[in-house]
Amino acid sequence: MFRSKNKWSKLGVVIFLVGSVFFVSCKKELAHKDKVAAIIGKLESPFLMGTFVPENIIEKAGLEDGALPFVQQTIASFFMQEEKTGINNKAQVQLVIAKGEGSFPQAYAFVALKNAAKFKKLVETELSAEVQEKDGVFYFRKEADNYLVVWDAQMAIISNIPITLDNILSSSGISSKKAAIKIVGLMGEVGKGDIEPNYRAFMDKPGDVRMYLHGQNAYDMVKEIRFFPIKYKKQMALFLLGSTFETVLNFENGRIQLENDHLLSDSLTAYMEMFKEEGIDPEMLTFGYSANPAMALALNMDSDKFAKMMDITQWESYSHEVAKSLNDKGISKEDIAAFSTGKTLFILDEVEKVKQEDNINDLQDLNARYGMVVEIKDTVVARLVMQKVLTDSLLSSREEMFATIQNKYLILSNSRAWIEKIEANNAVSIAALKTQLTINPIGFYMNNNLLGDMSTDEDFNKTVKVVQDVVFEFNKSKSSLSIKMKDADKNSLRVIVEKLIEEMMLTELNSNSDIQTIIEQEMLEDISEEAIETVINALLK
Repeated sequence: MFRSKNKWSKLGVVIFLVGSVFFVSCKKELAHKDKVAAIIGKLESPFLMGTFVPENIIEKAGLEDGALPFVQQTIASFFMQEEKTGINNKAQVQLVIAKGEGSFPQAYAFVALKNAAKFKKLVETELSAEVQEKDGVFYFRKEADNYLVVWDAQMAIISNIPITLDNILSSSGISSKKAAIKIVGLMGEVGKGDIEPNYRAFMDKPGDVRMYLHGQNAYDMVKEIRFFPIKYKKQMALFLLGSTFETVLNFENGRIQLENDHLLSDSLTAYMEMFKEEGIDPEMLTFGYSANPAMALALNMDSDKFAKMMDITQWESYSHEVAKSLNDKGISKEDIAAFSTGKTLFILDEVEKVKQEDNINDLQDLNARYGMVVEIKDTVVARLVMQKVLTDSLLSSREEMFATIQNKYLILSNSRAWIEKIEANNAVSIAALKTQLTINPIGFYMNNNLLGDMSTDEDFNKTVKVVQDVVFEFNKSKSSLSIKMKDADKNSLRVIVEKLIEEMMLTELNSNSDIQTIIEQEMLEDISEEAIETVINALLK
C-alpha cells in the first residue's frame, strides 16, 4: 500500500510540474497577445489583421526539409533559427493595417522575441543598423527601404515609415524618427488602457493564416484618400459600412482550403436577397455533354427580386454583354422573371486551342463547347424567349445557338451534337459535382484542363498543372474556396514553394551565367562558402 501511494504521489508531482510549465507557457503567450491587442486599441482605425505562426508555415512549406535548393536553404536557415535571430518562431505573428498619416495606411508587424539581446545583435550585424534607445526601448530606421523596427525585451514591431508629402520632399529623417518615437510611446502605454476585444478574440482562433477586415474602419481610411473620386468613395461606403469579413486559410496535404465568414452591410444584404438559400436541383446536372466538364457555374436566384435589382442597376444600360444581347432581342427583365425560376446552370464542357489560319505569329484561338440549363416557370413564355434568342447568337453573331425544352428545363448550347444527345436521351450526368453545385445558391467548379488551356503562356500552363480542380461556394453568411492539388501526399504549401523555386531557378540559370558556372563546377553537397557568396552576389546583381 505504501509503495502504491508513493507512486501516485510522484505521479501527482509530475502532473503538477507539467501543468505548471504549460500554464506559464500559455500565460507568456497570452501576455504577448494582450500586449498586441492593447496597442491595436490605441491605433487609429485598425481595419485589417492577419495572423500566422512562423514555425507552422516553415514546417508546412518544407523550408528546412528539402523544399529549397541547397544554396537557398543554407541562406534561409540562418534566419529561421531562433538561437541566432532571437525571434520566437512558435509564437503567433500579427500583421495589422490601420489608418495612417495623409492618404496612405500604416502597417505593423508584431513579432514575439525569445532573446532580445540576440535580436539586437542580428539587426546590428546583418542589417548594419544604427540602433538607438529611448526609455529602455530600442529602435532603428531604414529610410532608404522605408521601414523601421522598435523592440523591447518581449516584442518587436516592424512598421513602414509614414508616407506623406512632407516625408517625400524631406530627406532629414525627422519623420522616421518621429514615427519610431510614437511606437516607443505606444509600447510604454501598454497596461494603461483597454485591450481591443475583437482583435484579441480573433488572435485565439485557429488556422494557418487568418485575416479579419473591419469595414467601418476601412472606410475611415478610404474617405481620407484625396485622389479617390467621390463616386468611388460612395460605392465603397455601400460595400464597407456595416460589413466585417473573417477568413481562414489552411494548407493541407493535397489541398488549399479557404473559408470566409461575412457580416454584410445593409446594401450588400439587400443585393444578396436576390439569391435563395439553397442550390439548384440535382436533376439539372443530368443534361451534360461529358461527365467531367472544364467548368460549371450554378446560380439560384429569386427571379422577381432579380428583376427589381435590374431596376436598381439600370437594366437598359447594363454593360454585361449577355444582358445587352438579351435586351437587343427584345427580351425584357419582365420576360426573364416570367419564364425562369432563377435556377440556372452554366456548363463549359471543353476548351481547346485552335491554330488561327494564315497566322504568321503562330497564335491560337480558344474553341469552346458550352451550354446552359434553366428551370422554367411557363413553357409558353420559355418558347417565346427561346425563339427570340435563336434568331441570333446569345453571345456572338458568328455562332449558331441550339435549344430544347425537356420537362421543366430549357437547355441552350452552341453545340448541335449536345442538344441532339439530350433529345435522344443520351445526355451525360455530371452528378459527381452534386456537392459543389447544389448546396449553396452560388457554386462554381473548374478543373485544371481549363486552367491550363485558357492561357497561351506556356510557363503559366506548367505552373497551374499542379492543380487538380478549384471549387468555390457562396451564400449569405459564408463562402469557401477549395483548391485540390494533383499531389495528394505533399502539403499544398510545399508544392507551391517547390514549383515557384523551380521556375525561379530556371529563370536565373537562363539569365545568369555566374550561377550556371558554379553549379557545373561544384557538387551542391560540398559547395564552399566562397561559392555561396558568389551566388548571392550574382543574385543581387
